[in-house]
Amino acid sequence: MGTVQREGRFCDLIDDPNVAIGEAREAPSGAYLGGIVVDPTRRRANVGTALTVARMRWVFGGPDEQLFYVANTRNRASVALHARLGFCEITRDFWYPGVRFDGGVGVLFRADARTAPAQRPQRDSENRR
Repeated sequence: MGTVQREGRFCDLIDDPNVAIGEAREAPSGAYLGGIVVDPTRRRANVGTALTVARMRWVFGGPDEQLFYVANTRNRASVALHARLGFCEITRDFWYPGVRFDGGVGVLFRADARTAPAQRPQRDSENRR
């Protein structure tokens, strides 16, 4: 049995290379937001939003034009926060190394610097206009 990658997918194969016995979709390469933790006594005070906006500005201030985020559908607060900031669901059919979605479904979201302009800092050339 071996593992091959083709078109963004990994397939485990048995001896006959034409018969796949398992498949998982790979998450796209690029910048990803990791989790944040907010003190329980400070939740619902926009701390998570401030942290996420700061990270989005940092990423969009560099060469990346897209930013990804992976969530469990059961984490409604996080999904809602990211939706307000311009993240859109792109698939539920993917694989991300080391991540399990206990009791829920994993969703891959994407924000684009062009469609989430409030999160993109002005570059020097834009400041001069």
